[in-house]
Amino acid sequence: MNTLVPRWIGIGALALLLPLAAAAQQAFTRGAVNMRAGPSGDYPLVARLGPGQPLDVVGCTSGYGWCDVVLPDGGRGWVWSRNLDYAYQEQRVPLATYGAVIGVPIIGFAIGSYWADYYRDRPWYGDRRWWGGRPPPPPMAGWRPPPPVRPGWQPHPWRPGPGFRPPGPGFRPPPGPGFRPPHDPGIRPPRPQPGFRPGPPPGVAHPHPGGRPRPGGGGGERPHGGGGHGGGHGGGHGGGHRP
Repeated sequence: MNTLVPRWIGIGALALLLPLAAAAQQAFTRGAVNMRAGPSGDYPLVARLGPGQPLDVVGCTSGYGWCDVVLPDGGRGWVWSRNLDYAYQEQRVPLATYGAVIGVPIIGFAIGSYWADYYRDRPWYGDRRWWGGRPPPPPMAGWRPPPPVRPGWQPHPWRPGPGFRPPGPGFRPPPGPGFRPPHDPGIRPPRPQPGFRPGPPPGVAHPHPGGRPRPGGGGGERPHGGGGHGGGHGGGHGGGHRP
């Protein structure tokens, strides 16, 4: 009986991991892109990724505008879908167009739980501008910070396998029956309360007027997304600039 307990525990743990592995879709960056802390160019910059960076796509906002991605080192953030390619039928195709065909799930975004899980140690986490002028929520019981990045980790560019042929000029993917991707302006962070004037974040002498950060320079992302607020809203739409 004692020998069966560890075996069943191992089987149960594997069963819990299988749905996540099946849901994540591997993609590659089309060029140098910015990974943001939320589905909009208004959110803080998490990392700058080089061209050909492999990553796993957990899901995208409605209309396949912004995608929640995981790097090989465990880093987590959001990338504009038009900056991602997917290896489909031995070809690299735009994820923004093929999201429905591939089966990338549609997901929402809740700034409270997402940031608490992945960004609590970031210098901008406690800035009240992101929390509507209120302090961030305290950590939940049992919370542990994510593991640190492995020393010496470097991104590896994608290389095509044997027999790979890129799409020819004028290539268009076969859309699904009745599929029409809607416009996705993104999900913007929550706005501060009237009269709220945030102090300068760590390392910045003068904040950008209006309590809104300046978008990170360069890096394939779309401009500031419109419509909706951060915490707990479903996906917005991508489509306009390089985040």
